[in-house]
Amino acid sequence: RVSNMVYLTSPEVRYIILDNNADIATNTEAELPPRFMKIDDSDELVFNKELVNDLTSLEDLNNYKVKIIAFEPFAAFSNVPDAFQKMGDSFVSALEVDKNARTVTFYQKQGNSWGPGTTLPYLADSLLYAAIFSEDPQMYKCGAERILQKMQFVTDVYQERTSGLRLSTSNPVCQTAYDTSIDTIDDIKTTVENILQEGLEENDVPLLRDLNDLAFGAAGLNRKNEALQTASDCRGMY
Repeated sequence: RVSNMVYLTSPEVRYIILDNNADIATNTEAELPPRFMKIDDSDELVFNKELVNDLTSLEDLNNYKVKIIAFEPFAAFSNVPDAFQKMGDSFVSALEVDKNARTVTFYQKQGNSWGPGTTLPYLADSLLYAAIFSEDPQMYKCGAERILQKMQFVTDVYQERTSGLRLSTSNPVCQTAYDTSIDTIDDIKTTVENILQEGLEENDVPLLRDLNDLAFGAAGLNRKNEALQTASDCRGMY
């Protein structure tokens, strides 16, 4: 684990999930916080979400802000739904999610149409939810880069601990495991540095996939740590 992520929102923000890809949309809606929670013996609206099949039948419910979330392919991003065309541009936004490409595209209302989209990558569902809750692409990018910066610090800690464990054992099995783990940690650090060098961009998707494999893949650091914990006389890195 690199860091815990905390998302903040308000019931005054209306999240509209377009069910144009049943499984992905339905699953994402189910993973988001519940619409109502019981507070002081009464059901209170805490997360203003709804799953819809059609944007043309929506009504303006006088919400402070509206955010539409849709999943690839979504050809209807040419015009803002009629219900929201009278709202101020800064109060209506949209997010297009391409789970295959692992990208999210942020749109902001400009008159009756959507402005140019800003596309950024995401690594796992935690960052997808960050994109859903983020006010704009700049906020999402800032949060994602802070996670990567935190990863740099965490890998430094793991590298120092693993090097110390390597020096403290004479078991050749453990030594080999620690050596390969240090190599993986180095690769993680290099990958993170390459992403942060120019800042998070759309074309960083391959690097994020590599980062995920290095951390959680079949030969990733997490698996190596699990193997160390089960090996005789070896200690885990974390």
